[in-house]
Amino acid sequence: MRLALVLLLSLAAPVLAASPVDVARGHLKKGHLDDVLFALDGQTLSAEERAPAAGVLADASRAALAKKDTMLALQFSQMSLRYDAEQPAALEVASRAYFAEKQISSAEDACEKWLRVTNSAPAARLLRAEIASGEAEWSRVLSLLSAEVPPSLARPAQARWRALRKDAAAQESTTKKARGQLEAMDAHLAAAQDAAADAPKGQGPEQGAAGPAHRAVVLYVAGGCNVCRDAVTFLTSKHIPFLQKDVSRDPAARQELRNKRLQAQVTYDGVPITDFGGRLVVGFSSELFDKELLQYQGRSPSAP
Repeated sequence: MRLALVLLLSLAAPVLAASPVDVARGHLKKGHLDDVLFALDGQTLSAEERAPAAGVLADASRAALAKKDTMLALQFSQMSLRYDAEQPAALEVASRAYFAEKQISSAEDACEKWLRVTNSAPAARLLRAEIASGEAEWSRVLSLLSAEVPPSLARPAQARWRALRKDAAAQESTTKKARGQLEAMDAHLAAAQDAAADAPKGQGPEQGAAGPAHRAVVLYVAGGCNVCRDAVTFLTSKHIPFLQKDVSRDPAARQELRNKRLQAQVTYDGVPITDFGGRLVVGFSSELFDKELLQYQGRSPSAP
């Protein structure tokens, strides 16, 4: 009889044991995030358990992000997305955590998926606009925030929505002005070259044909470059008209920068490189840019 009872209990034990998902959920309720991780890490779950597990892990990622532990938040969100690639909360946390860690390409990818999964939820649009603003993608910001401020957002988020949209509109106007300056410069130089070609031998073009008094600042960047983002932020904060050209996405910009480097005998082949009215500056620091801007803004019309 005793042996039969022992056998019966041993057979019932697997049935009575809590599932890994239930164990993880219990740890989460207690706030034991590390234990949530250990409860599900490496577990083989049934098809029915995958969605609940993804939900628990997404909730854990939110909790980790609230504690400003972005790396743990990323670990939880990535585990969640392995069980459910379209888990909205996990995509949100991944987007915010990557952005906080300045992993911009990963933040963009995660946020685009979050936008798609949630049918462009207001919070997703706002974060994607934040990311685009850091990349000086003003038209993208305006596209994302073109609608009226959603009342579903908290008041601080509503204020941020308005501020981003206002700043993007101003920066887009400045960018158009800078583009116009470059086009005018190109036209002026082309006319000067034609005049020089047609002039009698030994007679140069008229005085002052070197170009407009001010040539727009051109900033050459690449995707995922944190130093480039710092340069964008600096120029934006100083209200300097500038054009941003991404050499990792735009072959014409890449060739343009290569030509400028050869002409200026700049051997550095990384980014950022900034063209301050004909003077190439490698890298970024606020001190370096402050110095260059003083020279750039103080140049006379006849200066090169």
